[in-house]
Amino acid sequence: RILYHPQAPTRVWNASRPEDFPAHGNWSRFRSPRYYQLDYETIWIETADKNRLQAWLLHCPRRNIDEVPTIIFLHGNAGHIGLRLPFFHHVMKSVDCNILALEFRGFGNSSGRPTEKGLIQDAQAALLYLHERDDINEVFLFGRSLGGAVATAAAASAIAVETGLKGLILENTFLSIQDMVSTIINKIVWLNLGDIYDTDFVDYVGNIVMKVIKPFIWLRWKTKNRIAKVRVPILFLSGRIDDLVPPFHMDSLYQIATAEGKTFHNFEYGDHNNTWQEFGYREAITAFLEKII
Repeated sequence: RILYHPQAPTRVWNASRPEDFPAHGNWSRFRSPRYYQLDYETIWIETADKNRLQAWLLHCPRRNIDEVPTIIFLHGNAGHIGLRLPFFHHVMKSVDCNILALEFRGFGNSSGRPTEKGLIQDAQAALLYLHERDDINEVFLFGRSLGGAVATAAAASAIAVETGLKGLILENTFLSIQDMVSTIINKIVWLNLGDIYDTDFVDYVGNIVMKVIKPFIWLRWKTKNRIAKVRVPILFLSGRIDDLVPPFHMDSLYQIATAEGKTFHNFEYGDHNNTWQEFGYREAITAFLEKII
């Protein structure tokens, strides 16, 4: 419950699944791809540990499904795939691709309980599912925030090699949970002591606090350790006013990555959740896909 929040982050509707939103009115845009007149399939994917995951396979509106790459999209730690429908619609208006919107275990209509190992298995199951389809060709993994940590782990696995993964896209992803906690602790310490004591003392207090709580941080998600094992090209999409995952996390991941063909794009006014609305975002994705395929 500390990290994983399947409940939709809205005070208006108790919408833990897309179909929980009303069928009419403004909230219906989170209910189904039909709202955006997108051609899609509802599919079910079985994982290695026998969980059943719901996914939407959204078809490219301008070209046949087998003529364009397919992006597996892995969302962040809160809500379900329905809340990402405005994003899918925005991207597919100009980027020639299909999107497999995967619902993590324990989220939406998918069975199971979210864990680090389990979410990685979910992404791997999606790779295997698409690999078995005759109408799907080039496949890319795309992860936002927590989804980026999942995507990196899956891209670094043997299954990515087995299924011929073509590339990885990361948006506003963190180095590790421990680094995220350290960021939060330092922010709290600075807010309380920054106007009273000098920089060295404030940093010292922050380090002491981290040493005390570090043994109790059982969540890992060490993206910084896994990204060096990724061998496919990587596109980094970084919102520079992200106040949840500070941009230095993405900067550091880019520096650690050893994959050939890594590309970094800054979005000056992009925050954690709206970087996708920034100018040049879709063009960056298109350029990355076209460079590879």
